[in-house]
Formats: sequence, structure tokens, C-alpha cells
Amino acid sequence: MEAASQIATIRSELDKMTPPVDNSLQLPLDDSRIGADTRSKITLLRGKLQDMYYATDMMNERVSGIAKITLFSTIKDYETGDLSRLPILEDGYGNIQNYYRTRRAVSASQQSVFILNGFYNALVPMLFGAIGACTYVLRLISDQIRETTFSTTSPVRHSVRVLLGALAGFAVGLGGIVTSAGLSAAALAFVSGYAVEPVFATMDGIAEKFRRP
Repeated sequence: MEAASQIATIRSELDKMTPPVDNSLQLPLDDSRIGADTRSKITLLRGKLQDMYYATDMMNERVSGIAKITLFSTIKDYETGDLSRLPILEDGYGNIQNYYRTRRAVSASQQSVFILNGFYNALVPMLFGAIGACTYVLRLISDQIRETTFSTTSPVRHSVRVLLGALAGFAVGLGGIVTSAGLSAAALAFVSGYAVEPVFATMDGIAEKFRRP
């Protein structure tokens, strides 16, 4: 990492100071004995660490935002940088360690979001397909009651219709398909659940083409 390389370079230059210092990592970086060239490198390092403070805070905010709308946990024991000038090199290593620790936590949270998004993309089309099928079933039941054709087997057939609608919504809506009419994937899944027969008739036609020699 660039910041760690800068710290190592500055440390090597501080070790060459005359008179020598006991521990260059603990030497105040505003010490008057530090040369102008080394001071300019310290200024660049401080600017780099300020950018890391900001990046780390933004990553923590991202994880906190994810935690508010999901069951995922926030970053434990996160300490916001005080944005002060780096006093000694030892603190610079601590800042880098905190940055990598936060980035690891963010990566874990993002991986969980990817998994959650996969479930969402699979379940939402099924849900809209089932809702579309339920809409059709309600209309059918209304007609059957009016025409006194509702039978003891009707509930079973209606339940199967809802399941088929969910499967049709999953098959058609998954993948974000958008029709030429401008229907979104959710709307297309709803229509597929409502009109199960054309969907499965189309699938049967496609499957039949594969059966032909």
C-alpha cells in the first residue's frame, strides 16, 4: 500500500538523523531536526492518511446503511478518525490497520448483500406470478359462483393454478426481461402468472423443437 511505503521511507530517513533517535516511530513529526525534504514527504503522508480517514468513514456508513434495512450487523468497535495531523509514524500504522479491518468488514457485508439480492431476484418474480394467478383465480371463482359451476375439486385446481403462476413468474421474470411493450420484469411476471396457459404453451413449443431430430 502506498501509505505504508511512505511510512517506511520516512522512517528510514529519520533513522539517519544526527544525533540518532532511539525510536523513529515515536519521534514527533514536527521535530525541528527533521529536514525539509523529509517534511515534504510527511506532508504527503498526512494527506494520504486524511483520504484514508474519509474512505474508512464512508465504508462504515455504507455498512451501517445496509444494517438498517437488513439483519446484518454493523462494524464492531469502529472508531472514527479525528482528522488531526499525524503526530508520530506509529499512529500511521494503526490507521492503515484500521483501514484494512474496515474494508474486510465491508467486503463481508457486500457478500451478504449479493446473496440477499439473489434471493430477492428469485422470490420477487415468483411472488408477482403468484399474485397474478390469484387475480385470475378470484375472477374465475366469481364466475363459477355466478354460474353455479363451483365444485368440490375447484379448490384443488385453483391451488395448482397459483403454484403454476408462481413458477411462470419465476421463469419469465427472472433475469430482468423487458418486453417490447415496455413491461418491467415484475409486471411481466404478474402477467405470466395471470395467463399461465400461453406461457407454458410457449415453453412446450420450445421444448418440442429440441425433441425433433
